[in-house]
Amino acid sequence: MFAIRKRLAVGISITSAMALMVSAVAAGDYRQVNFPVENCINLGSGLESPEEGQWGYNIKQEHFGIIRAKGFDTVRIPVKWTKWVPEGVWQPTYNPSPLSHFNRSLSQAPYTINPAFLSRVDEVISWAMQAGLKVVVNVHHFDELEIEPANPATYNNQEKRLIAIWKQLGEHYRNMPSGLMFEIINEPKGQFQGEYLNRTQLAALAEIRKTNPTRTVILTGDQTGGVPGIDNLRLPPNDLNVVASVHSYTP
Repeated sequence: MFAIRKRLAVGISITSAMALMVSAVAAGDYRQVNFPVENCINLGSGLESPEEGQWGYNIKQEHFGIIRAKGFDTVRIPVKWTKWVPEGVWQPTYNPSPLSHFNRSLSQAPYTINPAFLSRVDEVISWAMQAGLKVVVNVHHFDELEIEPANPATYNNQEKRLIAIWKQLGEHYRNMPSGLMFEIINEPKGQFQGEYLNRTQLAALAEIRKTNPTRTVILTGDQTGGVPGIDNLRLPPNDLNVVASVHSYTP
């Protein structure tokens, strides 16, 4: 254990993407927080890509046994819950083909997640847990949120969408084992900075806590989640199941 800026008590696990996942509590509070991760690997380019397989990787069940055998205890599964393609009609079943072009969630209220895509995420999570791995699921590549200007008076449409996505995921996974963890947003950038980021993450956390009062939830600082962003990150004062994330790609 050691201290970094703002006197955060921290513990570190490193993903394959060289992201530092930092367990933290409020400034000046040195209580140990609950972060059950030792060795985590990032399964990038799968469910975060425009279509699974388009970036050269399809997630397969046998991968998780290999990962566990190599000594990892956790997999981080980046997921893009919004669209990469123009809005269209949802397909009735999940199709990982690069030509499927389905939407992953509605861009307007009620922001419903495509159940076919959610079923695929369920499958991947179940494969990981069957192999004895814990899982971090996140929201990745939320480009719409990063380009929509903040409204100081109220949540904008994409903020509402992120909050609604986490409300749905919280409800959907409320009975899953504690080994399933949530990361609210990956590497926020563009317009999604400072208090704009803080208020949205905390609102999403509040929705999660309605159905998952003790599940581990990861929050991220601004400036793409880098070390400088930790100065601007606002954490809930009394939640020992909240983890702050710092991403570093050096050396």
